[in-house]
Amino acid sequence: MIMLVALRRGQRTAKIFEAEGQSRAIDQVFQAVHRNDPDPKLLAY
Repeated sequence: MIMLVALRRGQRTAKIFEAEGQSRAIDQVFQAVHRNDPDPKLLAY
């Protein structure tokens, strides 16, 4: 039973870390695009 609880906690933590990493990646791309002042044509792409 204890092993199952530990496994579930590990899975939950892994999902949290994955979501945080994806969030950071999206933020970096967003900032890079807007830091370079893209034109509307590029943004539409």
